[in-house]
Amino acid sequence: MSNIDKIGWLAGIVDGEGTITITRQNRFTWFSYRPEIHITNTNFQILKTAKQLFEKISGKKVRIFSTNLKRNVYRIRLQDTQGCLKMLEVLMPHLIGKKNQAVVLLNFLSNKGNEKWCAMQAAKIHKLNLSSSRQVPQRLHARPR
Repeated sequence: MSNIDKIGWLAGIVDGEGTITITRQNRFTWFSYRPEIHITNTNFQILKTAKQLFEKISGKKVRIFSTNLKRNVYRIRLQDTQGCLKMLEVLMPHLIGKKNQAVVLLNFLSNKGNEKWCAMQAAKIHKLNLSSSRQVPQRLHARPR
C-alpha cells in the first residue's frame, strides 16, 4: 500500500470511527481547552495499524487502551497541539464526514490563547459532532433519536 493509500485509509477510519473535537480539561482552580483526535473500535488490528500511522504522521507516541471491561473496545487518542495540527494538515484533503470539525479544530489551533474564543470554538465543534450523529438511519426500520 502506498503512502497516499495509507493516508486515505486513515482518513476513512477517522471519518467513520473517529472523533475530531475540542475537550475542556478541568483542574481544581482553572480549566483549559485542548484538541483531540481519537478512534474507537472493537477490532484491535485496525487500531494497531491506525496507531502506527498516527505516530508516523504526528511524531508523537500514541497508545491503545481499552475503554470497556465487558466488551473488547479499544481507543487511540492524540491530544497534543502540534501532533493534531500535523494530523489535520495531512488528513484534511481526504476527510468527508468530519471535514467541518477539522476546519473548526484548525481554526482553534491557529488562534489558541483567548479563553472566550476557545470556549466558542469548543461549543461550535460540539454542536457539529451532535448534528453528525443525527443523520438518516441506515436501516429502514430504525428511527432517528
